[in-house]
Amino acid sequence: MNLPALKIFEQVQYKRRLLGNPNLTPDAEVQLDTERDEERNPLSFSPAKFHSMIVKGRLLRPATVIMADDSIRSVPAATVLGVILNEHLLFVQHAQTIGERVLKNFGKVFRVSAALWGMKYPFLKTIYTATYVAIASYAARCWCERANLHLVRSALLKTQKLVLILLTKANGTVNTAALPVFAGVLPAHLEVIITGRVDRERKRLTRAEVRVLRRRVKQEVMMEWQRQWDEEAKGRELYRFFPVVSAKIGSSRIMKFRSFLQDMVVFSRVYTN
Repeated sequence: MNLPALKIFEQVQYKRRLLGNPNLTPDAEVQLDTERDEERNPLSFSPAKFHSMIVKGRLLRPATVIMADDSIRSVPAATVLGVILNEHLLFVQHAQTIGERVLKNFGKVFRVSAALWGMKYPFLKTIYTATYVAIASYAARCWCERANLHLVRSALLKTQKLVLILLTKANGTVNTAALPVFAGVLPAHLEVIITGRVDRERKRLTRAEVRVLRRRVKQEVMMEWQRQWDEEAKGRELYRFFPVVSAKIGSSRIMKFRSFLQDMVVFSRVYTN
């Protein structure tokens, strides 16, 4: 017979065997820690937190769920730990929302840093990495696979373009694909992919192994970016100057965009003649 008391007894005996064994395997340690956390922090239903749910697929009528005498209503999208989820799990709305948020935050920091403190481009680029990249790639392991979708990629690149225009003082008509190359930074969707892949694969790795993993993932993403830059129909004028994207990544120098355009015009005339 499958009695509850027998299950409890077996669990107690199993824990005693684990505690008595000094050479625990990593899996056994994780399981033991998990069971201890469950005992200290038992899960309970909180109507204040669980007030909505997302239903995947189409139903003949809206689902009605009642827990602890409270009704849980179905919503098209919900925010869970800062990540916006919907029934299709496309993360388009999350990319749009997080892009607007990071654009607002970066704009405030940038205006103070450039106008009042007089920071130059290398330091502003560090602020860009610490603000825009860090916020845009939040919880990337949950949605990095969707970052290459057209709607998600467009939402990320749209806000990144506005940020990079502030950073480089470029014209608003500059091509979206060419601007990250000119600024010497990765496109936003590729930053999300790198962060997400590293977070997924870094479990039980040492710091040195994580650094090797990050370099390998970044190299693979850079190869994909180079392929896209070679096949890009627009931004060919900039391609003449910077055909290799890796040559611009990490560069701490940037020319003034207006003088750069003038040099490009002169170069184009000489090149065509």
